[in-house]
Amino acid sequence: EDLPKEFDLTVIGTGLTESIVAAAASRIGKSVLHLDVNEYYGSYWASFNLKNLQKLKDECGEQKEILETNGIQLWRNTNQVQNVQISWHVPERAEEEADPVETWTQERILKDSHKFNIDLAPKLLFARGSMVELLISSNICRYAEFRSVDRITTLYEDAIKTVPCSRSDVFNTKEVSMVEKRILMKMLETCMQCEEGNEEFEYHRESTFLQYLEGKRLPQKLIHYLLDAISMSNVHTSFEEGIQRVRRFIDSLGRYGNTPFLFPMYGCGELPQCFCRLCAVFGGIYCLRRPIEHITMDNGQQGDGKRLAMQIGDQVIHTDNIVFGSGTISITGDYQNRSCLAGLPEMIMPRKCGNMSRGIFLVDSPLGGATENTGGGGVTLLKLPPAPGVTADKQGAFVIQLSHHSGTCPPGLHVIHMTCDADIDPRLDLQPFVDQILTTEADVEAKPRILYSLYFTIPQCFKCDNYEKLPEGVHLACGPYLELDYDTSISQGRELFLQIYPNEEFLPRCPEPEEIVL
Repeated sequence: EDLPKEFDLTVIGTGLTESIVAAAASRIGKSVLHLDVNEYYGSYWASFNLKNLQKLKDECGEQKEILETNGIQLWRNTNQVQNVQISWHVPERAEEEADPVETWTQERILKDSHKFNIDLAPKLLFARGSMVELLISSNICRYAEFRSVDRITTLYEDAIKTVPCSRSDVFNTKEVSMVEKRILMKMLETCMQCEEGNEEFEYHRESTFLQYLEGKRLPQKLIHYLLDAISMSNVHTSFEEGIQRVRRFIDSLGRYGNTPFLFPMYGCGELPQCFCRLCAVFGGIYCLRRPIEHITMDNGQQGDGKRLAMQIGDQVIHTDNIVFGSGTISITGDYQNRSCLAGLPEMIMPRKCGNMSRGIFLVDSPLGGATENTGGGGVTLLKLPPAPGVTADKQGAFVIQLSHHSGTCPPGLHVIHMTCDADIDPRLDLQPFVDQILTTEADVEAKPRILYSLYFTIPQCFKCDNYEKLPEGVHLACGPYLELDYDTSISQGRELFLQIYPNEEFLPRCPEPEEIVL
């Protein structure tokens, strides 16, 4: 079926950032065409069942086909991730004399493949963070369910310990003495009151956050809690940034639970689809498995006022603006001498993107064992600091553990996500962190046993240099970023929308059906 011939905005890719732009444009009445060359939503932000994860490895070795049109290089077959390494650490099937119910095998796990929702880029939401506030203010929150993160943990003296977050947690925990509890509460209050301009802030402005904590002569355990778990900092984090991180943590406490974080039920791949649903409700048109064949910068020469013409299959569609999602466009090479760019702004190669090393592990028991997982748990956060001596820009590893209560795996198993800066190879990058908390040996009771492991590298885009010098009407959306929440992606989505529609409101509240008067 043919598409309409004209759209105000065309969006390529269904990742989070570009989906936010699509929803915001559709919400204010713009006609939106949203395309994806993949057969699924989400791009780098997608969720898969266990069997479909295998496709990542199958596609990883495929050569990307590049279609060059007017100096813009488009990926025709977007391989989402690189360096995919999949390993099973259990036999394919049980031996005849073994109890098949008690023995973990590949066959037993794959039988429940459809019960897994495994994210490529898992994140948490601060209860008062930008994602939660946007979901509430726009009323998009009605399209998803969330649960409070159950525990914040830390690795202290080679053991997983639950970090007391709320006032009640602090005074109920047995991990710290009564004196330490009072010191911790006083320190948290001090951080909340420490603002730019007051004496405490100005005195320590040039210090690191670790130097500030050590100067308070806190017990080592409390320094560890504040530095590694609550502020999720490292030894290089500045005093000012450390204070801001503690305040952000405390600000989100108590809004929805005893921890500051929320997690989307059934995985983070639900969030891009929430924005896609809103776009569709207000008239956005969606087409998967639809690559663009050609783009022409016609500057409205056809008399329709649309400055960009796209060929999709046998059809030519005109549009005012195109937003390309991460992984759909490759801007490389020398564009200055191309006749097809005559009269267009100079195109400059953007800053080289970084990468994230990702690890996904299926394990047979939770981190910290049953004593640290009372009530079964649902979602657990663990921040592992970088190894001593690493450069200041390394953040360590974010670890998110999920049980069946999160809707992401079957009962009896836990999914552990691990993310860090990429350097050499995802397995080598993550191995120091894996060795601290997991094992492949069946007889090591102190650590969860890995049944299945998947390593891969996923692009981590920064806002491109000279981004504004792309052809008029062409825009880039980046991400995911190496951050626990979605702040950078939401900020970029808002910026992109306001660049295209500078005088419009960004994602105004969507009315409930009963509020609409026909």
